[in-house]
Amino acid sequence: MTKDESEAFYQMLERPRPGSFLFVRQDSVADAKTGMNKEVLPLTLEGMRRYDEFQQAVALVPDDAALKATDTRPTPPPDEKDGILVKDLWTRVLSSATPRQCETDLKADSYRIRRALAHWVEEGALRIGETPAPVAAR
Repeated sequence: MTKDESEAFYQMLERPRPGSFLFVRQDSVADAKTGMNKEVLPLTLEGMRRYDEFQQAVALVPDDAALKATDTRPTPPPDEKDGILVKDLWTRVLSSATPRQCETDLKADSYRIRRALAHWVEEGALRIGETPAPVAAR
């Protein structure tokens, strides 16, 4: 499976939506045309691990949190190799994007984005500001 296909599978577990899907067992281990591995169990176990960590990160950095940069310089999260994603995410945060907006705007699965935001809060590069109250309808 390609990285994009794996991340799409993980995203399905991290941010579930109503719907249905079906896994079909095939005799061959890999599709002869693409060479993709069809093993679902390792992907599912990794997806479950990521889901657990994602939920912890959401508890620390909620969807609509107002994020404020501090004087502490941000560092990339451990194991994050995509410097462009890190830079783009930091730029979005500096432009007052919420965590949920960052997930929508950037091409990466929710886990990677939220893990980076939680890492920056934990290291002190970001703090959670006050979330504006919703405007009451008249």
